[in-house]
Amino acid sequence: MVAGQCRQGRGADRGGPDAGGGPRGGAQGPEDGRWAAAYASRSTATVPPALAAALSERPTAAAAFESLARSERYQLILPLLQALTPRARHTRLEAILTRLAPEADRP
Repeated sequence: MVAGQCRQGRGADRGGPDAGGGPRGGAQGPEDGRWAAAYASRSTATVPPALAAALSERPTAAAAFESLARSERYQLILPLLQALTPRARHTRLEAILTRLAPEADRP
C-alpha cells in the first residue's frame, strides 16, 4: 500500500533536510526561511530580552541562571523561544523564574 502511494506521489515525506522535496515540499524549509525563523540553535541562542529584564530584578534567580551550563540554559529558555503568543511567553517566563528561584525575589 505504501509503495503504491509513493508511486502516486502521496508518500509520507517527513520533511527533513534529506527529504528531497516530495509532494509536500519537505526540502523547501531551508530555502524559504522557515527553518531560520523557527528558533535559535543552541550555539546561537541568546537570552530573550524579557528574561534578561526579569533576571535583573531577581538577583537570586539571576545567580541560579548564571550557575547553569550553556546547554542547561538553552534547555531552560527553549520553551520561551518557541512560544508563539504573548500569553504563552508570559506563562513560560514565569515558569522559568519559578524554576530558578521558587520562593525568592518575587516583586
